[in-house]
Amino acid sequence: MRKFKSIAALAASIVTAAVTMLSCFGSATANEIDINATVPPFENIKYKDPDNNGYLSPSDSLPIQAYLLGLKTPYDDRLTHFDINDNGIISYFDSWLISAYFAGGFDGPSSSYANYIDLNSANSSTAYWRHNCSSSNSHSYTSYSLSERNWNPYTYTTFPTYIDPSDMMKEDNGETAVVRLSDSDSPEVCCTGTIVGDHVIATAAHCVYSNEKGFFKDLKIDIIEDGITPIETFNASYVHIPQEYTINQEPKFDYALIYVEDDLSDYGKFELGIAMDSFTAASTGSEKVKVSGFPFNEKYMPAGAEKGQRYVAEGIVMESNDTDNFIHHNAHVTNGHSGSPIYIEETFSKNGLSYKGKTLIAIHTTGGLYIDPSGNLVSLFGYGTRITQKHALFYLSNPYITG
Repeated sequence: MRKFKSIAALAASIVTAAVTMLSCFGSATANEIDINATVPPFENIKYKDPDNNGYLSPSDSLPIQAYLLGLKTPYDDRLTHFDINDNGIISYFDSWLISAYFAGGFDGPSSSYANYIDLNSANSSTAYWRHNCSSSNSHSYTSYSLSERNWNPYTYTTFPTYIDPSDMMKEDNGETAVVRLSDSDSPEVCCTGTIVGDHVIATAAHCVYSNEKGFFKDLKIDIIEDGITPIETFNASYVHIPQEYTINQEPKFDYALIYVEDDLSDYGKFELGIAMDSFTAASTGSEKVKVSGFPFNEKYMPAGAEKGQRYVAEGIVMESNDTDNFIHHNAHVTNGHSGSPIYIEETFSKNGLSYKGKTLIAIHTTGGLYIDPSGNLVSLFGYGTRITQKHALFYLSNPYITG
């Protein structure tokens, strides 16, 4: 994604984008696909029209981006149109594929149109606690609430990002975006986090807070290269958790945001993706996910590994009686994986265009014995808090992220 050095540069780009793309709301032009054409250029892409204006155009990437930032759009009842590659997950990759298509590098999705699948929407308002890590009081916090925010497709100046169609290369910076978390005041704490923004790390709430100790006092973020070599350590500046988590540690509220003053952009990041119900309720064993983290277990800590070693495990999405809030999987996990990304890898390469990235769809919180919907004890499993628009708003569009 194109980066801007200043708000002014971003604003200028958005204004340029607006002028260029306003025609997309009128009649189809040479760069737009008329879904009513008798013989469309590609068989299946004619079914994708996120903004519901009758044709696919470059502007169709914008509502997808807004949706992934936690903003409500007028087209949220057309989510299968947002899922360009029909993999059951709405992600930045879908937005990218639209740009790739108009650059001549995409032949359209592989499967045909699917019926609209409902996605659980964010609550109207969620209360959070923000802790300033410089405070000597580990139980201090500032409370705030995040409410649903709307995106107006006709007012581009309110939209925070814009994909430059000429910037079609997205390199994967490796697993350094999966970081190790520790706290010297609580040596029993060893967790994993994921960089999701230049200053933002996603993890589990129990990795940063307990009712007994409050917010952990000396939270460290270790950047690990090649899975084993520490190359940098950062201090947390602010920590955010849902207020509901502090009441009874309910698993569906077991997610947290760590803000770091230092710029983390050199270490890569995971994009947030929102899994549709068709993905989270998978029972065929065909939907695969990965979990990457730092096991806090002697078996997985080789000699000389000062900060442990990062491992990646692969599993399948498992059927469960609670897919509204979680994604269940059977990837091998252990102590230390708390806060790890549950993710998919998305790649594309054709006609000189390429994409390789990781999409975080849940935050791992728990591992143990799997109980199927009938109550039968089946096997080892893990699960994590499912990313929804509520979480996207919290991590990517949060106006209260710092003091």
